[in-house]
Order: sequence, then C-alpha cells, then structure tokens
Amino acid sequence: MNHDELAFLAEVSSVNQAIAVYIGRVLDIDGGRTEYSAALPEVEQQLAARLFAIAIALQANATGRIDATDVPLLIEAGTEQA
Repeated sequence: MNHDELAFLAEVSSVNQAIAVYIGRVLDIDGGRTEYSAALPEVEQQLAARLFAIAIALQANATGRIDATDVPLLIEAGTEQA
C-alpha cells in the first residue's frame, strides 16, 4: 500500500468518525442539548460534501476509471466539528 492509499484510508476513517459524532449530536439534540460551536445545517453540509467526495472516489476506483486517490476530496480544515 502506498502513501496515497494510506492517506485515502485515513480520510475514510476520519469521515467514519465524523458520522459517529454527527449521530451523537443528533441524539443529544433530541435529548435537549443544544450548545454547539457550529449550527447543525452547517455540520450536515460539511459531512455531506465529505461523504460525496468519498463516494465518488470509491466508485471511480471500483470501476477502474481512476485511482481513488486521484479524486480531490472536498475537505476543509475543521470539518470534524459537531
């Protein structure tokens, strides 16, 4: 496995963690907790962009059109906020 493949897998893992944090936040909101540094719609938009980028890269890699690591990920610093 080369560096780019490891970096891609690290991003997939990071997105997985962001999904878990998002689920926890939604459950917290349902429980009455509302003090967060970013509004939920903003967090949802950032997570959606990351999921979309990962999905495009995985699909492209699976069909052999391009290497998954060639697809630029739509990631901004701090998108793990929830």
